[in-house]
Amino acid sequence: MTETPDPFNNPQPTEPKKSGTGCSRPLLIGCGVLLVLLGVGALILALNAGKLATWAFDKLEEQIEAQLPKDIPAEDRQRLGRAFDHLRESIQDGTADPTQLRLAQTKMRDMALDPSEITAEDVRELSALLEDAAGRPPAEDVNGGPPGG
Repeated sequence: MTETPDPFNNPQPTEPKKSGTGCSRPLLIGCGVLLVLLGVGALILALNAGKLATWAFDKLEEQIEAQLPKDIPAEDRQRLGRAFDHLRESIQDGTADPTQLRLAQTKMRDMALDPSEITAEDVRELSALLEDAAGRPPAEDVNGGPPGG
């Protein structure tokens, strides 16, 4: 029976490999290039954040309007369209309220996920959230009262 050598009782000590500390030059260059690319990407994103947000809201508006039930009153549909227009303008000029914008996004997400449950009240609520995010008061209808009321 052969005995296996004990790795802890090695009679010949092994010398540690002599290598430089830190990263190799190609790895450092690669990391540097990656950081520069990430920085450029972040800068481009920051400069185009308004356009990106506007594009995203355009897509959400299209999706929600396509899924609105036919029994939603025309004045509620018009108010929703105006609210989206005002929101686009406020995003572009940087005056949109981020807190209200998040609330509106949550409502839009909920409506987009379950379009079968959309009611006229949901449309009015979304319009009000969009108007709040845009910093615009609710639009008045031809009778001088709030729309949908």
